[in-house]
Amino acid sequence: MNLESLAHNSGEWLRGSGPDSDIVISTRIRLARNLASFPFSNRASNYQKGEIETLLRESLNKMDLSAKLGYFNLSTLSTLDRQFLVERQLISRELAGAEGPRGVAVVPQETISVMVNEEDHLRLQVMRSGFALDEAWQQIDKVDDIVEQKITYAFHDDFGYLTACPTNVGTGMPPASCCICRRWSSPSRSKRSFAPCRRSTSRCAACTAKVVALRGTSTRSPTR
Repeated sequence: MNLESLAHNSGEWLRGSGPDSDIVISTRIRLARNLASFPFSNRASNYQKGEIETLLRESLNKMDLSAKLGYFNLSTLSTLDRQFLVERQLISRELAGAEGPRGVAVVPQETISVMVNEEDHLRLQVMRSGFALDEAWQQIDKVDDIVEQKITYAFHDDFGYLTACPTNVGTGMPPASCCICRRWSSPSRSKRSFAPCRRSTSRCAACTAKVVALRGTSTRSPTR
């Protein structure tokens, strides 16, 4: 897989085929994970980041998913190519603008991406069209389990998954992992505008309850 092949097709989450897609453009869930044997990315040396990137790239290439992951080494991509991945929601702006060894693994449908050496060593992401939190959670939970068969996560029996940002410790699920909803042009008018409004769990009443329920579900201890 290469960037050219991604450019000629739209990702599944962009196709408007999911539940309630007339209102909700997409659903996204992310999980933050770190390797037990390395310091967090913001404390790791460039050499250690290189070791992390190599280890994770080799592990991701061996993952047994229904669709083969394609891996992109972001250090070798141009600014324009990295911006393309940002616009497709496959990597974060922070990862695109970072320095040093880093990468992303993507399935051709763009429903799954795995960022390497972002704020955390791993950022697992699943995106689905429409309002599909349950389906997105089931998929990312499966991916998380498969990755954990290859590597050892940083995990504490009392605190849960250990992350670079203290607010993500526990489930490792960032609280803004929700939906992108079309905003109403005004409270008194039924006509929707097409400007995307990125809603956090504290602002989007339609999906707050489901996200809270999923965050509770994801506190299960990893299989060891």
